[in-house]
Amino acid sequence: MIRVVIGAILGLGAGRVAPAFGSLVTGIDATLQARSAGRRRVRLEVAAVTVIFCAVFISMSVAIENWVLIVAGWVLAFGLLTASWIDVHTHRLPRNLSYVTFLAGVPLLVVAAITEDDMSHILNSMIGVMVATGLVGLLYLIGRGAMGTGDIRLAPVIGMYTGWISVGTVALALITSFAFAAIFALALVILRRANRRDEIPLGPFLACGTIAAFVYAAANNGL
Repeated sequence: MIRVVIGAILGLGAGRVAPAFGSLVTGIDATLQARSAGRRRVRLEVAAVTVIFCAVFISMSVAIENWVLIVAGWVLAFGLLTASWIDVHTHRLPRNLSYVTFLAGVPLLVVAAITEDDMSHILNSMIGVMVATGLVGLLYLIGRGAMGTGDIRLAPVIGMYTGWISVGTVALALITSFAFAAIFALALVILRRANRRDEIPLGPFLACGTIAAFVYAAANNGL
């Protein structure tokens, strides 16, 4: 029960400060578009984001045993969800936020490996960075503009955190992310809410797939 309470409190706080933090780090005000529709729109968006933060933080608190890894997961979720919110409004994944999330995770993942008494996690993280960056970079070249440079800068973040668990988790995160994106895009086309030429922000799907893979793999590996 204490884990649920801690996750809920910190998730609530993270959801409340995410807009201001994102604006401070990136210089991008993600609520600007919502403000044009009125204060009620802003309040609804902030409330929705806060609920998502709480759900993710609680899930990590309950599913993962290692508290240092939980904190690393919170940092990952905070960075990805904040970046996703900005991406939804601006179709941009800010590089500064990716850099901060990456650098903040390095010491946490090192300490987590020490507490697990298994330094192979560090090597896995390094391999994960290379694998994720290589795969996303390849898709960027093949896609010819379907992906942005922000996606490439986010790839090392995904690779480092999920790679700490296992290299296979990196693949799981990317496959899940692109599957979510494909299903969503197909649904929009079927419902005639979009066509093949419309751009869909990839950030939210990378966040969902990565967080889901991170929690699932950590729980199943007894971490």
